[in-house]
Amino acid sequence: MRNRVADLDVVPVDGRAKAGEKLRLNDDAKREPWGAGVPTEADLIDYHGEVPEGQVGAASMTFARSRAIVDVVVHHRGLLDRPGSDVRVVLLRWLGPATALPANPATWALGDAAGNVPWTLAVNQVLNSDAGTTAIAFAGGWSFVPTTGQTRLWKSLGTQTLDALNSGTVQFDVDLVTGVPNNRVVVLVAVLRAGVGATADIALPAAITLQQLALTSPNVAVRSLHLTP
Repeated sequence: MRNRVADLDVVPVDGRAKAGEKLRLNDDAKREPWGAGVPTEADLIDYHGEVPEGQVGAASMTFARSRAIVDVVVHHRGLLDRPGSDVRVVLLRWLGPATALPANPATWALGDAAGNVPWTLAVNQVLNSDAGTTAIAFAGGWSFVPTTGQTRLWKSLGTQTLDALNSGTVQFDVDLVTGVPNNRVVVLVAVLRAGVGATADIALPAAITLQQLALTSPNVAVRSLHLTP
């Protein structure tokens, strides 16, 4: 997870800019260090380092409010290569209320009274359809992270090829500024589907907690954030 290069503010150090003025980055300064396309897992480690892990019983990491890029890294286990076009990924976001304390997950109301998240059936419908849409509504602070310029909610890994040694990456733009106050908890959930045809369809259960999904499903990954100024 990282800030969008194009959105970074450059503060002048020579005093020539007027008060409140920001310098614009030229095109070269906005380019990603790995060039065009999505980064590999090695690129992310080389240029952004390992993803930090938080303490047990608290948000996984702190992150400054920004327009961010979330890189979802997908690993493949199997003897045969997996075309990236056969892999679909959706990203969901939970924005916690002011009562959700970063150091106390017991205050995070991620589901109903039993803790079951409200979006599993909608995710099944999105990932199992070529259209990548759903008419199933859900609330509770949860929403799909939209794909820029598309109605389809899932993204594929395109022309990448996954095998036992090489992962694939897909990117989502996540606005953590608009309508997102400081000092809030945000939970991001990536869900994937791999394969072709009905045999590849996923079937997340209607009643299950996020913790159960994260611990039991290879299709689900979770990251919690404490947003700072």
